[in-house]
Amino acid sequence: MTEILKTARSSYGDWTGTAAADEHQTTGHRTPYEVVGLDPDEWWIIGFDFQGSDLTSKDGLYVYAVRKDSMGITNWDAIQLHGEANGSVPVTSFLVHGVAPVELISESFNQFQVQLRTRNVGHHLDIVARDDLNYDAETNTVIPRPVPEPGALAALREARRQE
Repeated sequence: MTEILKTARSSYGDWTGTAAADEHQTTGHRTPYEVVGLDPDEWWIIGFDFQGSDLTSKDGLYVYAVRKDSMGITNWDAIQLHGEANGSVPVTSFLVHGVAPVELISESFNQFQVQLRTRNVGHHLDIVARDDLNYDAETNTVIPRPVPEPGALAALREARRQE
């Protein structure tokens, strides 16, 4: 089986973008290997995929990893060389059960950023002003937002959170 991993996509691509993260380098946090349960002596994790709109759901996290003994790949340089020579890197795609993407993010990354931009604007964004939403500068407080009536989707999400 071979399938080239494509960039993130959705049905209509209304919003597209980029993401970046820095791993924690301090004690008290788990490595990505520990969070997802992958043996670092056997695998190199080289990618993640979060699918679905609920980052607290425990069924939308994928890990892409290279088996250390595959095709003569013995170190990180060999991964690069294999990619340069073959146009791709052989990975195994693991669906991680029982771990929510938010757990990986909070446990393993000290910085995490996602930028999404509407497909309707194909240009750089030039920030010309900054302001706050839902904030009262005079009292230095967040303005509470009204709680919407729970619908069927909200009830389903709440049931998942309680699992």
